[in-house]
Amino acid sequence: MSGVLIAVGDGYPRWLNIMRLLQQKGLVDLIYPEFFDEKDLLIARRWSAYLRRLRRVESVVKVAVWPDYCHDARLRGRYSVEWVFPLHRRDELPFALKVTDYIGFPNDLRDY
Repeated sequence: MSGVLIAVGDGYPRWLNIMRLLQQKGLVDLIYPEFFDEKDLLIARRWSAYLRRLRRVESVVKVAVWPDYCHDARLRGRYSVEWVFPLHRRDELPFALKVTDYIGFPNDLRDY
């Protein structure tokens, strides 16, 4: 992967065909299921359900979103995927840089 990752997760079914075309043209790196982001589970902080679902599809996932507000570094080695950390606060950055491959900037930026 390059230093910048452009990915689209699940939850955008009407856009997936367009995203596939953009991916074929090299304008989008990953789309679901290669990019795993079950936003409903993450927002609800249902980390266990999120991780169970990730485990079921892990063989096709290349990059997954790290569970929001989860600061447990043990998660890093339990899955054979690259991780995007959803940075919600500046003070999360040192942790994110230690345990994940990418830093993601959610669309509801907080204090940066």
